Amino acid sequence: MKKYMFLCICLPVSIALTAQQKLWVGSYTQESPFGIHLLQFNANDASLKIVDSVAIPQASFLTYSKKEILYAVEENTEGKVHAIRKNADNRFEIFSTQTTNGKHPCYISLDKTEQWLTVGNYSSGNLTLYKIKDDGSISDPVSTLQHTGKSTNKERQEAAHVHSTVFTPDNKFLLVPDLGIDTVKVYTFNEKTGELLPDYSKNIPFAQGGGPRHIAFHPNGKWLYILGELNGMVDVYHYTNPAFQYIESVSALPNGFQGRFTAADIHVSHDGKHLYATLRDQLNSITLFEIQHNGSIKQKNIHATGGKTPRNFFISKDDNWLMIENQNSNKIVVFKRDKKSGEIEYYNHLENIIQPVCMIHKD
Repeated sequence: MKKYMFLCICLPVSIALTAQQKLWVGSYTQESPFGIHLLQFNANDASLKIVDSVAIPQASFLTYSKKEILYAVEENTEGKVHAIRKNADNRFEIFSTQTTNGKHPCYISLDKTEQWLTVGNYSSGNLTLYKIKDDGSISDPVSTLQHTGKSTNKERQEAAHVHSTVFTPDNKFLLVPDLGIDTVKVYTFNEKTGELLPDYSKNIPFAQGGGPRHIAFHPNGKWLYILGELNGMVDVYHYTNPAFQYIESVSALPNGFQGRFTAADIHVSHDGKHLYATLRDQLNSITLFEIQHNGSIKQKNIHATGGKTPRNFFISKDDNWLMIENQNSNKIVVFKRDKKSGEIEYYNHLENIIQPVCMIHKD
């Protein structure tokens, strides 16, 4: 009697799981009541599929907590902030809502302890802080801080316009780029009490008419990149608590470009080797920078985004994929990333979401 030996190869479940990733997308709702969508991304074929939707108007910016609660702004004249979670029927529901004490909130962020939440109100030029309760619900506003002033662009800088609220990696400061006054305002932050105090000596100036919009920190926590919406420049700073030391300013625009543009979003790859910035209007492009050993950057290439009005974009945690939300063509485009060079190549797209403008990891 012959004996046979069979070899059974069992692949780890984690391999299959990591190929499937869940992503949250926020969008405007002029044409659809659903401002939030939960997507499933399949890394095997770079496909995106809508698996759930939540009816929240003008959900232009999102953040997600370790308690699996989604926080979203409602960018309307009477600004609101919402908390969303799954209910007993396994459906997503809004379980907490507060006013933002301002008009057209456009940014939301949690501090590193996830006990405090901030929202930036663009049109009213202020920001509001909230306490996150034990159940993940949002407290009444703890404080609202008002900016004042203007700058040289009479159409866009007639008043203060808070565009983002970003905590430093060490949770010691809150940085607030204000497009209207060409300043990144710096507030000291007490994570125990939630107290925010302006530190005028640390405010980061921006070129007149430049309009600072978004900020990206390097994974090492020491290098800071500030994107100007109106001048397309990236200002580079070295952060060593408590100082912000200017390094350089580098353009994200094509050499010699004289057309119409506005810059939108900026992110660093998770390995810290590359920086990207999106440009809208006549450009509809994303600029790739190589990050040098001292934090300075060098423009390396400019790619088309495959759609109109690239707003925010997203880099997967494994650095293999970059996804761009093209607002005015209702199109999320998936690019494959080369980790070594930072270059991107079109791979797939999704066109089922109206005016997508924000994407974050669910997990």
